[in-house]
Amino acid sequence: MKQFYEYENLPCGIANIEFVDVVRDKNFKMPFLEGREKSGFIFVQRGQLSYKFAATEQSPAKEWILTAGKTVFVPSGTVYTATYLEDGTNIIVAQFDLVYGELPKVLQRPRRVPMQHAERHIKELFKYRSMSLNGHSRSYWCIYKMYEIIWNAVNCLEDIAPKFKKLSPALNDIQNNFFIQRPIRDYADMCSLSEPGFRRLFVEYTGMSPVEYRNEIRLEEARRLIGTGEYLVEEAANAVGFSNISFFCRCFKKRFGHTPLGVTAHNGD
Repeated sequence: MKQFYEYENLPCGIANIEFVDVVRDKNFKMPFLEGREKSGFIFVQRGQLSYKFAATEQSPAKEWILTAGKTVFVPSGTVYTATYLEDGTNIIVAQFDLVYGELPKVLQRPRRVPMQHAERHIKELFKYRSMSLNGHSRSYWCIYKMYEIIWNAVNCLEDIAPKFKKLSPALNDIQNNFFIQRPIRDYADMCSLSEPGFRRLFVEYTGMSPVEYRNEIRLEEARRLIGTGEYLVEEAANAVGFSNISFFCRCFKKRFGHTPLGVTAHNGD
């Protein structure tokens, strides 16, 4: 039976924590063509790797080169290939299953995590093997430490780097006025950036285009409205800014795995 420790008001629960210490030589490839099974933090202790991520609805295909001392978070379901670029490349991984709720938004897609003392935090999880505790106490200690890593990662990712502060006017407008069909050039003007420059910086910060980001917010709000039982599907789509109901339904199904009618049916049970 799965067990997990629940903090008050915590939006997600985790279980089945695993620890991996891997050493591979140059050119070894580890493909996750069906998507990564568990969510995990990966710290590079020595050497260098290439991470190539497949394109998704939220972000284009991309490649990251990770060197010693770098940390990356990869959520479950992510399709990618890791290629070891140096002999003796060593990574340590702390991974887990999500058993309820959702991960914090900044960890719902692959992220490079500039977390201080990441190696120490992850290695502390390995101490469970030598701890003189009973099975349950040891499990709860591990889960507590994993939550600590998660929240340290969230805190550092939510601290916006100076170059990204330029995006604040557009981000605030999209979050507060997502139902308005603004052209991208308007957002760029808000930030005093050229449109190409705005698009590049936006994708670098959010991992998706401005339109994808806006649609993500719209879909979440539409699901909430439909779930209240007070909105028909078409009414919810129009309220959040989708004028084409067929397009809305396609986007909704891709995002949540079921049609908007699925929300209505579930809510009415």
